[in-house]
Amino acid sequence: QLGLKQKHSHLGMEGFLNMLEASSLLGPATGFSKREAKLVMIWSKMSVVDEIRHRNRAVSLTFVDFLEAVGRVADWISMPNPEDLEKFYDPELNPAGSPSLLYEFYTKAPTSEQERLRRASAEFGNTRTRPLHIKLSQVIEVMYYSLKAQFGGADEASVAGKLNSMARMLG
Repeated sequence: QLGLKQKHSHLGMEGFLNMLEASSLLGPATGFSKREAKLVMIWSKMSVVDEIRHRNRAVSLTFVDFLEAVGRVADWISMPNPEDLEKFYDPELNPAGSPSLLYEFYTKAPTSEQERLRRASAEFGNTRTRPLHIKLSQVIEVMYYSLKAQFGGADEASVAGKLNSMARMLG
């Protein structure tokens, strides 16, 4: 719970795109474009019976819609498997280690379309090779460390507190 009243807890298209960009999930490193993010948001929305009277619900994500959208983002993005991370990680360049190799991968990964990782199983309509819960866990990890770096949080509680404060301010 973000401490917001239910009628005010909606996330619009611009906020969703900004959240994905701030979370290092939107752009050439992940291969996830604004167009794809907009499709994910639209596909994640529940139907609204009266779009005129309930305009806010019709054009924005509720909390349940948001959860589905994050799941769809995880399914769309080609997250690296442990072997890919081993190839990327060089202990001599990072001797102290990193709290998240996934975060390091997406903040330092090659950004050109030719160089980035893209699995055939991530293409629309192809059979998936990894379970969604593994990819979802990876997406949440990248989101957390990206937001932690931007907000300067020391741990999960401080990052959650800063997100909660921001949500109250925007709500």
